[in-house]
Amino acid sequence: MHPGSVNLKSESPAHPTNKSDPDRRGATRYYFAAIAEIIDLDKPGELVSVTRDLSTSGCFVKTTTPFPTGTLVRIRITHSGAEFAAIGHVTANVTPTGMGIVFTEIESNDRAILEGWLADPLSNPPD
Repeated sequence: MHPGSVNLKSESPAHPTNKSDPDRRGATRYYFAAIAEIIDLDKPGELVSVTRDLSTSGCFVKTTTPFPTGTLVRIRITHSGAEFAAIGHVTANVTPTGMGIVFTEIESNDRAILEGWLADPLSNPPD
């Protein structure tokens, strides 16, 4: 873990924690369209896409070429001139239209950016 970062592994993930209830998530998701760059940290692989949902614990990224479940990634999201970055991994929510990513490490300044984006309910209605 990097100095100044927060380890989120003990917080509720953005993907289902109860296999019998696939819509159960640990944080409120908001519709949030922004540019996302996702880098596979284990091997060469990168994609640029658009987010669909965002929460304090993860996001869903639209793509027709999702990384496999469990892939360790670095994600950078750009919105309204601000940039957020985190380390995470691809959740079991991999579909033909995209993939879920749960954040596992977020620097404190990036956490502030994320919370600022989610604090504006007019531009980010709950999903």
